[in-house]
Amino acid sequence: MVVGGGNVSKLGMGLCWSLLRDGTLDAVQDCALTAEMFRGEARDAFEFLLEHFRAHGVLPNRDTLLEDVGIDPEFDFDPVEPTSYYATKVRERWALTAQRAVLKEFAEAIEAKDPEQVHDVACRVVQVGLDNLDSIRGTLVDINKTAPERLAFYAELKAADGGIRGIRTPWAPIDAETGGLKKEDLVSIVARLGVGKTWLALVIAQFARVFERKKVGIISMEMARTSLQLRLDALEYGLPYRDLLHGELDTETEDRYLTGLADVQRRLVENEPPEHPGLHIATGGRVKNVADCEMFVQETGIDLLVVDGAYLLQEGGKNTPRHERVEMAVRGLKRLAQKRKIPVVQTVQFNRTVRTGATSAGSESIGHTDAIGQDSDVVIAMFQDENMRAGNQMNLRMLKNREGRPAELLVNWDLVLMQFDPLGGASDLRADDGGGDGGGGGGGRDNPDNRVLF
Repeated sequence: MVVGGGNVSKLGMGLCWSLLRDGTLDAVQDCALTAEMFRGEARDAFEFLLEHFRAHGVLPNRDTLLEDVGIDPEFDFDPVEPTSYYATKVRERWALTAQRAVLKEFAEAIEAKDPEQVHDVACRVVQVGLDNLDSIRGTLVDINKTAPERLAFYAELKAADGGIRGIRTPWAPIDAETGGLKKEDLVSIVARLGVGKTWLALVIAQFARVFERKKVGIISMEMARTSLQLRLDALEYGLPYRDLLHGELDTETEDRYLTGLADVQRRLVENEPPEHPGLHIATGGRVKNVADCEMFVQETGIDLLVVDGAYLLQEGGKNTPRHERVEMAVRGLKRLAQKRKIPVVQTVQFNRTVRTGATSAGSESIGHTDAIGQDSDVVIAMFQDENMRAGNQMNLRMLKNREGRPAELLVNWDLVLMQFDPLGGASDLRADDGGGDGGGGGGGRDNPDNRVLF
């Protein structure tokens, strides 16, 4: 981290350099930053950026900033944190300074025993807090002024295929209820340990990459990169996972696998476009917290982020209670989804009151913190009793669906044939609170090349 010793100028310059790196002032607008929040060279640089943008509609390049603003060599560096990190820290530092100043005046007013002065300064204390809170909550909107925006949004809905404006999943009945994985959505997959949360997340990720042509990023706080790659290969090439894991593929299957990997390598060597968009993997060794997650998104330019084991992200200090750390992580991922305008899928666990093999549980049984259920737009729970396990089936039950009906769906769960298609239509949980039986129509997507998963 380049910021050290409470150096306000270095913090501000980190923001300026990261703004040039991104080519956008979104972070400035999101945090409502103004020149008065900066000091020294950082203030001059920030004002120059704003003036250049007003005059030309774009930010300058790095050389232009260095030529037009006298910047001490100490403050000429490459930022290593996401822009949101610097913007948030500048806002927090300014708020802390403002609060200290006004609290000092408040103490002086109390000592002077002047009721009117105490009241006046107390109101200013509240205002400083509200100003900082408003920067976090975002801009207030007058609905009377947003009719053109709403008309455009409805046109987008009307043009969407079946009302699905987000990234599709392998399960059409679920897409019909959720509208797909939409920009800014936080989707939580919850189950007991060992039920298959990671597999479900990878199925969603691989489907988005192969059939939706989306660039996907996967962060795992629980699994090694090699294990993730093997699972993804099993999905892409239709390999029985346990045989792959033990190096015991039969001749025909092994030939399909080796031919597929050889083709990937050939395309790379011959500089040909890959068959499918990129899929980027990072593990706990690279990613520690939400800021690292945002840097990963920024570096890769992905359309969908999957965070496996999100409750293990290291937010807060070492003395922060576990439930508070998880709450901070979940809310940080929600802000990341909103800021980067991408869906984020996270895997989390039920608490120990939900036994392995249970066929139902509510959002109140999600482990660690209530923030998971509160901040998620969609919560999908996984249940598999002994009969389902024997029949290679899984029950996907929506515990929350912010924009539609909660539903449940019975799907194939075959880790030999790599089949995860729906076994029936989605049951509406409002009509049957005890859960549907998985009956009815429905079906999976076409798979014209008969090679890639499902």
